[in-house]
Amino acid sequence: MVARPSQLDELLRMPAADRSAAAEELLRSLAESEAEDSEPQAAWAAELERRVAQPTPGVPAESVLDEGRRRLRARP
Repeated sequence: MVARPSQLDELLRMPAADRSAAAEELLRSLAESEAEDSEPQAAWAAELERRVAQPTPGVPAESVLDEGRRRLRARP
C-alpha cells in the first residue's frame, strides 16, 4: 500500500522525533515482512539440499543433466 499524499503530508508535518518514531515502526514492519517471506525460501533451500544429497536410484545424474541441457537448448 502506498501512502496517499494526505498521509505523507501529515507525517511530514509531524515533529522530527515523531517522524523518527514512525520511520522506525515502518522499518521494523518491513524487517518482519522480509523475515516472513524468507521462511518459505529457507524451507525450499533445505528441501533442495536434501534432494541433492539423495540421488534418484536407477537414474544416472549425467542423463538428467544432458536432458536438462537438451530442453534448455530447444527453448525458443
